[in-house]
Amino acid sequence: MAQPEFVQWATDELKDRHSGPMRIATGNTGGLIPLPIIDPENFKAIVDEYMDLNLKEYLPIEYSEDSIKGYEAQRKVMADMMLASDNAFLELPLFAGPSYSAVLIKVLSRGTVMLDPKDKYADPIVDYHTYGIPSDRAMMRSILRFIRRFHASPSMKELGAVEVSPGETLLTDEDLDAWLRKSSSCSTAHNSCSNPMMPREHGGVVGPDLLVYGVKGLSVADSSIMPIIPGAHICSSVYAVAEKVRGEQRGRSPTEDDIC
Repeated sequence: MAQPEFVQWATDELKDRHSGPMRIATGNTGGLIPLPIIDPENFKAIVDEYMDLNLKEYLPIEYSEDSIKGYEAQRKVMADMMLASDNAFLELPLFAGPSYSAVLIKVLSRGTVMLDPKDKYADPIVDYHTYGIPSDRAMMRSILRFIRRFHASPSMKELGAVEVSPGETLLTDEDLDAWLRKSSSCSTAHNSCSNPMMPREHGGVVGPDLLVYGVKGLSVADSSIMPIIPGAHICSSVYAVAEKVRGEQRGRSPTEDDIC
């Protein structure tokens, strides 16, 4: 919680000079932080536990053998990212409000997007399968403890903030897990990865040419083709996909396999 003197100063700045932190409606700065920084003592143990999981127990029951093989291939890539010091797993947006979000960027759990069996024209049924992979909870516990260390630093302590949620009394893994289950959001916009560019035998939907497997005249060129979420906001990556498509189509006549 902010100190009353700070709140009054910020209020006066907005009223008298139309400036100050209260002009910031949403996060305009923040940190993109890799797992070895988030939890330098335990990040290797988190990766080892993740690699030892029996995937069939934790992936959605709808997943085919091909989809499980595809995730197995992804798991090796994800583990390398978790060990890297230059690949973000936490986004910590900062703004002038009394709270902020802690965003796990590279979620390990996988969900489903299914047709409604009662009405194929209805909205699809989306199940994020949040925390389906227990390693996501382990990383989020590490993130909460990282934020506590961040606020315990001398520069942050000067602001006089007090932890309200989850609360200073929640210390054990079990307590933090219970809080995460009731407070986490399934997504923070930036939806992606529902039509991954992967081999068809691994459950992929599009190939490197962005053509949909088994369908004539249909391509996908948006964030859904990303097999893994980037360690950043996805806007520039979507622009790169669009530029690739435009570049490939220059200098040739349209065909039935062009983007619909």
